[in-house]
Amino acid sequence: MRSHHDLIIIGGGCAGLSLAARLSSYGEDAPRTLVVDSRAGYSNDRTWCFWRLPGTLAQELVEYEWSQFRIAGAGKEVRVDCSATPYCAIPAERFYWNSLAAISGNERIGLVNQAPVHGVVGGGPGRWEVETAAGSYSATNVVDTRPARAPRQGDALLWQSFLGVEVEYEKGSFDARQVTLMDFGGTPGQRMVFTYILPFDARRALVEITEFSPYAVVPGELQPLLRGALDRLVPGREGRVVRTESGVLPMGMLGASPGGVQWGDGRWSYVQAGVAGGGARSCTGYAFQRIQRWAERCALQIREHGSPVGHAKDPVTLAFLDHLFLRVLRDRPQLAPQLFAQLFGKAATGSVLRFLGDWATAADIVRVVAALPPGPFVKALMSLCAEPAAAWRESLVS
Repeated sequence: MRSHHDLIIIGGGCAGLSLAARLSSYGEDAPRTLVVDSRAGYSNDRTWCFWRLPGTLAQELVEYEWSQFRIAGAGKEVRVDCSATPYCAIPAERFYWNSLAAISGNERIGLVNQAPVHGVVGGGPGRWEVETAAGSYSATNVVDTRPARAPRQGDALLWQSFLGVEVEYEKGSFDARQVTLMDFGGTPGQRMVFTYILPFDARRALVEITEFSPYAVVPGELQPLLRGALDRLVPGREGRVVRTESGVLPMGMLGASPGGVQWGDGRWSYVQAGVAGGGARSCTGYAFQRIQRWAERCALQIREHGSPVGHAKDPVTLAFLDHLFLRVLRDRPQLAPQLFAQLFGKAATGSVLRFLGDWATAADIVRVVAALPPGPFVKALMSLCAEPAAAWRESLVS
């Protein structure tokens, strides 16, 4: 007879492993949990970054940090001292191995790889049936961290597509003291494209091309832009590519439910989490810290009440400002270099970083708004006011 679990977590990525690791810390009080994931194994396939703010979680996993970053574009360069709130990076391999070690240390938490899910159906009150390529499993609760579907134009205001390589040169080529957060040099036509550089030392860095667009951009389309960026950074030299990373993130989901889909009555629940369920900040794509806060809250909810919860809804003011900012970027992409340079150049650094990191006070929000040129935002607001009420609802749930 098949064993029944208290919880099945679908997807063993950042959200799934974060929740499982939190639950493993409860020892014998942890719920009987199974993580099912489609991948065969784990590799150093991405890098999670954030500013170290009050309340930052998983600080023990930080491998690199920087006290300065720069924004370049529209003929301007802004250098920002962030020594009070350093920019931090966690390599995926460090997060994965730490999470897997925590899970393996608790016999009540299991992990099955190479198990893509074919379907999830309700098998009656208190029971979900999860059909996978590795077999069928049942549970009282399900947390699903998979994307709902492949990125599709119209599902989000913008998509953040990126392609990067960790590259190493024989001689020093990078300023290891500062991150290039956005360099709009070489942006083609009306496309909103920038280069992002994380220098791990003078010879080795992650160099990434990122594009904000109404549609998802495939890596092959970004490859020539990445090649051009590397040629500008280190002309005439070929570096050794250590690894590659790529992805697509939604920025302002349209018609999405806050906290993702949630079914059940508290005794048996199906909850959508991760990026597709509200785990990424819509105006930036930053997700790691939001996911850690959710995992902590969800694990506590499971322990105390027996059922999981989705991501918390953003405050109405913050959700609306994010929506308005994304509309300006979508409608006037050529303004992006000016807007970002002005934001970081005029507003107090602490206020901007707290705003981007979900810790903004009312005063921080006022400073951020005051630093941006009013014209484009007033125009976007007037356009929004002229649209049906559904557009307003979208701005508050994205």
